[in-house]
Amino acid sequence: MLLLQKKESDKVSGHYKNEVEYCHIQYYTMRKLSESNPPNYYGQYKASSANHHYIYENMVEVVLDNGIKTTNALNRIKVVYIIEKLYNYSTL
Repeated sequence: MLLLQKKESDKVSGHYKNEVEYCHIQYYTMRKLSESNPPNYYGQYKASSANHHYIYENMVEVVLDNGIKTTNALNRIKVVYIIEKLYNYSTL
């Protein structure tokens, strides 16, 4: 039986997967992350960090001021995919 030695590990936690408990990756130094935005509140439901305004601001800049797009549909789909994977992994 072949045993693989695991040299790297990290743990992402928090209700919104916005906290890094530890990060042990060879040749990498974890930088201090800034505080995340507060969550969105929808009545009794509390959702992810309030970051949608960044997307809306960028859309306005692109349409009105010939700004540069900061994201596209494929990137947004990838983010949802990653969030779903993290959620499914954390519920195992």
